[in-house]
Amino acid sequence: MTSWRSLFIGVTVGLIAATGGAYALRPGPPRPILAALPVGAAPDGYVVAAYQPAPTGWRVLDPRTGTYVARDGSFAAPSPDLRYILTYEAGSLSRSTRVLETGTGAVVRDLGRDWNLPLGWSRDGRHIVVAGAVFHRTGSREDDYFTVDRVRVFDVVTGRSANVAGWASTRTFPDVSPWWTVDGRLVYGDRLIAMDGSVTVSRYAAVDSRPVLGTDQVRSVVYGAGYFVLGEHSGDIVTGTTRDAAARELDGRWLGLDAYGFEWIAWLDDDRVVGLRDHDIAVYDIQRQTRQVLMAFPDLVLTGVLLAPAVGVPATIR
Repeated sequence: MTSWRSLFIGVTVGLIAATGGAYALRPGPPRPILAALPVGAAPDGYVVAAYQPAPTGWRVLDPRTGTYVARDGSFAAPSPDLRYILTYEAGSLSRSTRVLETGTGAVVRDLGRDWNLPLGWSRDGRHIVVAGAVFHRTGSREDDYFTVDRVRVFDVVTGRSANVAGWASTRTFPDVSPWWTVDGRLVYGDRLIAMDGSVTVSRYAAVDSRPVLGTDQVRSVVYGAGYFVLGEHSGDIVTGTTRDAAARELDGRWLGLDAYGFEWIAWLDDDRVVGLRDHDIAVYDIQRQTRQVLMAFPDLVLTGVLLAPAVGVPATIR
C-alpha cells in the first residue's frame, strides 16, 4: 500500500497552473476546464473533477489522459492535481473512507470504518479531513438521521492525524457540500475546521445558502411553489456579518425542471450563479434572465458534480 509520503509527492508534483484561455466551452463531449469562471481564488477557472451519471457510480477526470473514467462509489473531494480522490458509501455510510488513484481505481489508503464520511482535501494537498457519522433509527424511515460525532485531520506528509478538539455532535448536511474559506478552513454547516485541529462555530448559519466562489461569502437560494428566490440574504461565514437585498426570482419552468431535477452549486457574484441540470452545468444570470452553458454531459447527471480550482490540473488536458 502506498505510504502517505509517496502519496503527498504525487499530489504536489501536479500543482501546475492551467491556462484558462486554452479551453473552448461548447456543448458536446465534456471539456473539463470551465474557463468562464475566473473568479476569486481561482483565476484559471474551475474544473469538473467528477460527475455522477448513476446512483452508485461516478465519472472521474483522469488528469493523465484528460478523459472521464467510470468509478464505483460516492466521491467527496479530489486532490489538487486530481491524481487521487476520496470515496465512500453515501447511502448507508457503512464503509470506510478510502483514497483512490483516479486513473487506475486502485485503493492507495484506507482510513478505517471509524471514518466513514470524507469532508475535504486541502488546497495545498497536505491535509485530508474526514468524519465519523453515526446512524440513528427512530422507528420511522422518514425520520431516521445521521450525526457527525467526530472529525479527524490527516497529514499526508507526516502520516500523523488528530481529532478535531472540542467537536460537538451535529446532524449531517446532505444537501450542502463542504467548502473552504480563503484562509484554508473547511466549512461544514456552521463549523469552520482548521487544519491544526481546532474548530470554531460561525455566527452565520448558512442554511439554504450557497458559497460565493473564492470568497467567505454565502448567498441564499430558496425554492417555493414553482420558483426560486435568490440572493435575498447573504452573509460572511468567517465574520458572521449579514446583509439583505431585494429578492430575485426565477421561474422553475424557465429552468426546464422542477426543484428535484436541478441543483444550485455556487454563486459567482451578486447576479450570477452556477446551476446543474440533468444534462449540463451552466451560469445563470438572474438579472438578465440568461443562461450560459459551460459543459454538456454525454450522460444524465443524477445528483451532482465536483468542482475544483483548475490550478491543480495539468494544462495538457483537452
